[in-house]
Amino acid sequence: MTTPTGAISFANLQSEFGGSNPISLSEYYSGGSLLGAPLNNVASSGAINMNSLRNVDKRSGSGNQVNVRSGLPNATSCIFITSDTCYSNDSGVAALTVPSGATGATTVVINHNIAGKGGSGGQGQGVTNDTSNHDCSPTGSAGNGAGGGPALSLSSPTFVDNNAAIRAGSGGGGGGSAFGGEHGFISNGITCTTINLKGIITNTNGNTAFLIGSGGGGGAGGNSNITNNADGAGNNAGGGGHATNFTDGNRNVYVTGTQCTANTSYHTGRRVRMVANSNSGSTGNSVGSSGISSACNGGSGGGDGNAGASTNASGNLSHPAISENGNSVSSTSATGSPDGGSGGGAGIALQGWNNRATSANGISSTQGTYTGGVS
Repeated sequence: MTTPTGAISFANLQSEFGGSNPISLSEYYSGGSLLGAPLNNVASSGAINMNSLRNVDKRSGSGNQVNVRSGLPNATSCIFITSDTCYSNDSGVAALTVPSGATGATTVVINHNIAGKGGSGGQGQGVTNDTSNHDCSPTGSAGNGAGGGPALSLSSPTFVDNNAAIRAGSGGGGGGSAFGGEHGFISNGITCTTINLKGIITNTNGNTAFLIGSGGGGGAGGNSNITNNADGAGNNAGGGGHATNFTDGNRNVYVTGTQCTANTSYHTGRRVRMVANSNSGSTGNSVGSSGISSACNGGSGGGDGNAGASTNASGNLSHPAISENGNSVSSTSATGSPDGGSGGGAGIALQGWNNRATSANGISSTQGTYTGGVS
């Protein structure tokens, strides 16, 4: 409830702020035990005017997207004290908000942690799975991680006393780079064909080409160690492959080749494909992992108000060995330009602080412990 705007009694003060008889106005000093915090327009010592305690609301709250002044007229003065954790499940809305338009004094006392919403991870890059030209390459682009949301947002002049931790939403991890390429024909050193042509004997060895690739892993959502309600969502892996488990058992012989006449267990001109899907991202360090190489993994989400990780795959990538036709490969070069996703930035921990944070009776607002930006 709120103290009256007109005639006010000691009983009204006791009802709103507490206290016991015999009552004294000095019990209701700004910053005293009954008001619980400094409040502009209420004296902190000396003479205290009963009129200054008119139209004052003392309240508490916690949970999702808390509006400090919810339901209060703009002219009402407000003392808000957190009763538990405040968070947001939407990166576009702050966990704790002081709305615009307030003309009455506002004081916010933060005794519990505040968590902005984490950004989502980026989509993993896709990979082609081509059989016509025996090529495999990244396709499209990896998605960027989304930025984290604000924690505390001030849109009216406010005195803030932070005694806990304020964490902006963490940035989501970038989507993983796809990887693809053909490891060219490799001779297995086994005589495959003997050709008699006008008395000339020509021996041809068996050989194999390996088509290898992986879709990029999904980026992880930004993580909050304050509450899982503020975690960002992981994103999907890039598509194009046919298996997430990169093993010999998942290889696909898509061009049989010509069977050797001398050694019928082997072939020449054989092509083997292993194009693995990666996995979707989850939250925090639970990135979308790749079946082919960690270089294709999605980026980690940031933690507790920090930015997410970016991704980038390039160069010769190691992968689990594939064996076929007397040949084995465990590395090859990436094709296409490395173009992994960028990690999302950290959110704003103290939004509106520079223009809206005020002092109360000569006491400055305190930022306390926070992670994220200040604006």
